[in-house]
Amino acid sequence: MPDVIEQMIRQVWRTPRGTKLGPNGRKNPDNFHYYRKWGFTIHRTYYGKESDQHWQALLHALRHQTKLAFGAFEDDEDTDQDDRRQVRELFHLDVREDPSLLDGLDVRGLREFCNAEKLKETEVVEKGGQKLRVSTRPLESQAMADHLYDFVLLADEAVLKDIEKGEFIIKAVSLLWDGHAG
Repeated sequence: MPDVIEQMIRQVWRTPRGTKLGPNGRKNPDNFHYYRKWGFTIHRTYYGKESDQHWQALLHALRHQTKLAFGAFEDDEDTDQDDRRQVRELFHLDVREDPSLLDGLDVRGLREFCNAEKLKETEVVEKGGQKLRVSTRPLESQAMADHLYDFVLLADEAVLKDIEKGEFIIKAVSLLWDGHAG
């Protein structure tokens, strides 16, 4: 199990090329600004009656349960406890809830919206005679799941109404899926 924390540290610790680090590398408090937030972008696409309360309950549960999950590594002597705490504290939910943009979007609509937004975070550069599209996204948010793994979380009408019944299930939306199997 300690591999999980080590893998996460490798994802969240990034220094720009050519950076000269002082003693103790990433363990040096002077270098903590090279850690990146990790977590999930969550989109709310339903704004019906009483949904605000369920939305807040969902956000609280996601934040709280994710941080609690790191307790499983607390007594693991093979896990670097400073790393465990660091990764836990870097967890972030990037909350998107603008009804003028998101109200009523289904999975396909959200995928299209997110891909259009992601395209806005890029620019075309020329390297070696080739044109490449590169990310302009700030380094500190490049460990988020939408950037690394191309998926976001969705809280639509079904998700928020299920919370009212005590069922906390969230939808994950792949930004790469083209609608065809295989």
